[in-house]
Amino acid sequence: STLSRRSAAAARTAADAADSAADHADKAAAAAEEAAANAGKAVDYANRSTAAANAAVEAANKAYDAVTEAREVEEEAREAEIARLSEETEEAIEVARQQRREETDRLERANQERTQQSRLSEELLALITAMDTAFAEGRTGEAVDKGRQAAVLLLDRSGTWTREAAEFALAGSDEDVLRWIEADRLIALEQDNAENAAAVAAISTRAVAEAAAAALGTEDAATVRTFLEKGAVEAARDDNEVEITTLLADPATGTAVRRAAEAALEDGSAEALHTFLHVERAAAVHEDDRVAATTLLASGGPYVRAAAQVALEGDTHMLRQFIGTTQYEFARIDHDHATHISAIRAAIARAAKVAQDALEDAAYASEAAAVARQAGEDATKWADAAKGWAEDAKVSAEEARRNAEAAEASAASAAKS
Repeated sequence: STLSRRSAAAARTAADAADSAADHADKAAAAAEEAAANAGKAVDYANRSTAAANAAVEAANKAYDAVTEAREVEEEAREAEIARLSEETEEAIEVARQQRREETDRLERANQERTQQSRLSEELLALITAMDTAFAEGRTGEAVDKGRQAAVLLLDRSGTWTREAAEFALAGSDEDVLRWIEADRLIALEQDNAENAAAVAAISTRAVAEAAAAALGTEDAATVRTFLEKGAVEAARDDNEVEITTLLADPATGTAVRRAAEAALEDGSAEALHTFLHVERAAAVHEDDRVAATTLLASGGPYVRAAAQVALEGDTHMLRQFIGTTQYEFARIDHDHATHISAIRAAIARAAKVAQDALEDAAYASEAAAVARQAGEDATKWADAAKGWAEDAKVSAEEARRNAEAAEASAASAAKS
């Protein structure tokens, strides 16, 4: 009886143990199945991360290719702009050269006219001298002949009074010509001188105007003539000296102008000061303009250099205009040109940075995907093992249940016994 009870108790303990083993086996099987399922997810995640990483690499490469193309387009645009500027510069240079040729022709004509005027003046002076001599010596026929020739020369190159007097003499008789030789010509010349003195006073400084008024106030023809020949220049001496001194005080005054101005001041005469302001300064300004344009040709931006090339090939007015005003307009264009290039290249550089960051991120993604793929491979191995363990656990659970049933039967048999 005692042994039977102990046997029944042992059988019940065995049954409990078998049931527990079966439960744990079921749980192990469930865990193994869950592990297998999660392992499948890991593989799926690895595949998805690999696809995403590959897409990231492809997108980053496209971005960098776009940046490379942007750089090429920007460079081609710059080359096209410079080519266009060069073409327009060549066209402008041809126009400038034509204007310079026209200026040269005008100067040559002016020189010829001045030479012709000089010859006419000499011829006129000789005719007047011969006319006056013949008239004084009583050779009236010769005086009339020389007088008519002199009157013809005075028609196109004299004052209003002198011209009208010459026209009247030519339209009249020999007596009218002789009267013109004796008195009318001189009266007309004095009237023209008076008008010229009044005109000078109207456009000059106060000192010159006062000198003109004083000369005209004398009503002396010689005094008025002296004013026109040198009095106006003498009266303007102080004003001219102030103007030259002011010019020298200006830091923008060029070297050639400064040199000529200093020479005029050093001379100090009214004639030297007048000659500098009204004759020499223009040539000195042109010399300084050429120096300034040559400097800009070497140091300026592409548009300033192009404009300097054109100005140096052009006439005096074009060069003066370039140095005085348009160089600053072209400098602004150069500034805009440089600013635009900087902005475009900055944008491209920013895009390049973004593309490089994308490539870096894609590389990290690829690395993570590789790690995920390796984890997926390990998970697959463990999933396969878990499946085996789940099968084993199921077998063990079944065996445990059979053992439990056998134990229950033994316990019942032992109790009955």
